[in-house]
Amino acid sequence: TFFKLADTSKLLPRPDGGIRDDRPFPKRGIIYTKRAGFVDLAHVFNTVLRANDASNAVATGLRQDQNLIRLRTFEDSEVSILFSSSPVGSEIAGVDSEQRIQAVSRMTGECIAYELGTWHEIITWFGYKTTGVWSEKPSAFTYEDMVSHLVGVQVFEAIPGEPDRAKFGSALRRVLANLGLVDKKSASKAVYSVKGLWWGPLLYTRRMLDIGEKDGL
Repeated sequence: TFFKLADTSKLLPRPDGGIRDDRPFPKRGIIYTKRAGFVDLAHVFNTVLRANDASNAVATGLRQDQNLIRLRTFEDSEVSILFSSSPVGSEIAGVDSEQRIQAVSRMTGECIAYELGTWHEIITWFGYKTTGVWSEKPSAFTYEDMVSHLVGVQVFEAIPGEPDRAKFGSALRRVLANLGLVDKKSASKAVYSVKGLWWGPLLYTRRMLDIGEKDGL
């Protein structure tokens, strides 16, 4: 996590609440919300992309009656999904097979995206370098990472059909509005209110998850 406050003026939804919004928006930076606290936009954006990729791969596999579906390699890790039985095999009144496939694949994609976000934090904590140059351990499991992945799942849920820039921007703005997005000045106040508690001279000092490294759990 590279800390930089994002310009929130472009993250406010239009008054009409339209589904499509072609305005540009920041894809990196930290924001602050009243209900979710600090959120990293880069993690939100990456989670949406992972959810969409996984959803499409699962949908393709289910259309081919596959129970074992292999996804693309994620940070040198092999990712596979095994369904013990066909999740779209039983008849559901009023819902055709393709609708069931879409529903199952999107829910599965959301779960996978969240799990991959957690896996990224785990492997970087133990030394994996996505750039191959410097360690990312200092930024692993920081206080905004996990909640940002969850916000990313919410944004993906709010996107109708295949995501594009306009749909993503509209969904992101609606989700952030519901979470109580504050302006950049207020976000700065929130940052400095936890100085020395959550971050300090050694960057981040608060982690959001106990992975049992020292307690054996």
